[in-house]
Amino acid sequence: MHVQSICDAIDIPHVETRWDFQLQRADMSINLFPRPSVLSQAYVDLVKIWGWRSFSLVYDEHEGVIRLQDFLKEAQINDWRVQLYQFRPSHAYRDIFWRIKSAGESRIVLDVKRDSLRTVLKHAQQVGMMTESHNYLITSLDLHTIDMEDFKYGKTNITGFRLVDENNADLQALVVELNTKWSGSSKKLDLPIKTIRVRNILFSSFIS
Repeated sequence: MHVQSICDAIDIPHVETRWDFQLQRADMSINLFPRPSVLSQAYVDLVKIWGWRSFSLVYDEHEGVIRLQDFLKEAQINDWRVQLYQFRPSHAYRDIFWRIKSAGESRIVLDVKRDSLRTVLKHAQQVGMMTESHNYLITSLDLHTIDMEDFKYGKTNITGFRLVDENNADLQALVVELNTKWSGSSKKLDLPIKTIRVRNILFSSFIS
């Protein structure tokens, strides 16, 4: 917000590529990330298509409640049975999964930071919550960057949305360009497409 204020003051365009629930933005500011309301509705619509009547909402950051609020609204309208859980910094992720398991729930909407996601799923696996009977809807648009090798044998249904088309020519050109720029550096970079996060792709698309 501080950077945005400075840009507004001197009439310099300010470009962001992050989730932001603000509906109003300054004249010189643009956010390339999908609108929160559009994403939320897409998640809710998917749950409706699946016919989920009972599920758990699990999040880590306080903003997660805002991202998941449409589920709570729909729960009241459609008489869904929804339980809300928040991971706490002082507790292991598996503690929450034990509670969910004890409640007999197998459907989970998971809203956690990308950098925590693999560890969260490992904790779910440790308590027997990553089997073919379990279903996960993951809200992170960077799910494609997570190594899922350890989870594929449990046949868990793990679903997420992606904005990245690995066959897109522009994206492939971006990867080649990044690797080429670093090829002469002392720090070798061999960047596969699956490691590029959405925010970087959005910004690259904006300036290209």
